[in-house]
Parts: sequence; structure tokens; C-alpha cells
Amino acid sequence: MDSVDGIILISPYLQKQTPNIGNKLEYQTITSHSNLPLYVFQAERSPRFVPLPLLVKELEKGGSAVYTHILENISGGFHARDKSDLTDVDLKAREAFPKHIANALGLLKLSPKAPLKPLKRYEKNIRKKSKLELQKVILNTPSLALNDLKGKLHDLSDYKGKVVLVSFWASWCRPCIEEMPSLVKLKEKYQDNIEILAVNVREDSATIKQFTQPMNIKFPLLQDHDSSTVKDWKVYVYPSNFIVDKKGELVFAATGAMDWQEIEIEEVIESLF
Repeated sequence: MDSVDGIILISPYLQKQTPNIGNKLEYQTITSHSNLPLYVFQAERSPRFVPLPLLVKELEKGGSAVYTHILENISGGFHARDKSDLTDVDLKAREAFPKHIANALGLLKLSPKAPLKPLKRYEKNIRKKSKLELQKVILNTPSLALNDLKGKLHDLSDYKGKVVLVSFWASWCRPCIEEMPSLVKLKEKYQDNIEILAVNVREDSATIKQFTQPMNIKFPLLQDHDSSTVKDWKVYVYPSNFIVDKKGELVFAATGAMDWQEIEIEEVIESLF
């Protein structure tokens, strides 16, 4: 076989690993190998959605024409996860997915063909699962200025003199769901000694209110409608948390759901008061 029509990728995970806080995303070397036409399906409600343009640039380096199909309001893994874990919208998308695949195949058939490249030997990058803990960081504090659900602007620079926890989350993110009650307890314990700015990623007000209403949240829920703040803070995992000290300096960060009631974590926070 001298050529193939192309390759379909569904929410591809081709990065080397979750980057350390503040670092850029890097991809496996094989990502830029192909010169075949590529059709990428990407669910919007997924951590892989925001970095998609970076992935496309990497895929194009090998000479591939890359077509992207954004599945709006659809959860990552909708095509493979248990039905009980999906919304009605996800289930409808699953039913329609064979048709989308057929359309993608039709487009790839019409795309210019390229000779197959000899496959090189690539080393598989083994992703190490790191322990969830606060990491000491020495980074410039990115700007943050977002509206809450009532339209009030919250600018991080206005919070100097107070310890601030900036938490990036979404209602479709299971670890975020697990972590949110712990953030509520954290605020209840320390009251005015700490402020929590919970930055929601790309969801509308109705969705956020429905999710948070039973939780009695006493801190601002901010909306990053276009993911611009996510990009500025180099967030690739949800939830991601950043602690800013009273001077406005970014001092600690963590990726993944945290138990904010752990003694070690509380000691770190109290040391900043």
C-alpha cells in the first residue's frame, strides 16, 4: 500500500506529560511525524480543548493537512465512557457520531494524498503519576481580571494584602466536583484571612448556578468565557490551584483535586497570614 486516505484522531492525548507549573506543553516526537491528512475530533468539555491549536501546529510540522471538528458542549470520552456518566447531550452526540465519522472519511478521501513515510523508532514517554501536593513556585504572577456571575469585575491586583487562592475548575470535571466542598470548608475556616477566586472555564451562568447552588459558596465564581485567562496561567489540568501571597506574588501551586483540610496544607496557608 503506497498511500492511505488519512487518519482520524478522537481527543488525542499526545503530550509528553502534564507540564510542571508555569512550563509550556510539550508533545511526543511522533506527533510531528505524519504527512497524511488528519481529522481531529475534540470535545469542548475537556482539558484538551484549550491547547488544541498548539496540537494542530505540532501535527502540521510533518506536512499534514489538519481538519478539526469541535464537539460543542460535549464531554471528553463521550464515545467510550459508561452511559450513566454522560449527559443527554453527550448521549445524542454518541448516537450521531458514526455519521460524523463517515463525513470525516469522505473529506479525507478528497484530500491530497501523500506517500507514506517510513516509521522511525520512537521512544514512548512514560508518564509518571505525581503525588498531589502544593509545589513551591517562583514565577511572575499572571494578570487576572474577570467578572463574577453578577457582572462585578474582580482584579487580582486589587487583593494585595490578602492571601488569595485562584482555582480553575469546570462542572464537567469530576475531580473539580470532588474538590469544591473542600474549598467551601477552607473559606469557612479562615474567613477574611483568605480569598478564593474560583475561575470557571467556558461555561454559562445557568450551568454554574445549577452546579454550585446547593453548596453555599461564599467566594466569587468568575467566568473565563474565552479561556484567555487559562492560557495566561498555563493551565492544562482541572482543577489547578495557585496561591498568591499578600504581596501579590505567586508562591504555591498544585494540579489535581486537593484536600484543603490536610494538616500540612493548612500549615502552608497559615504561614502566609
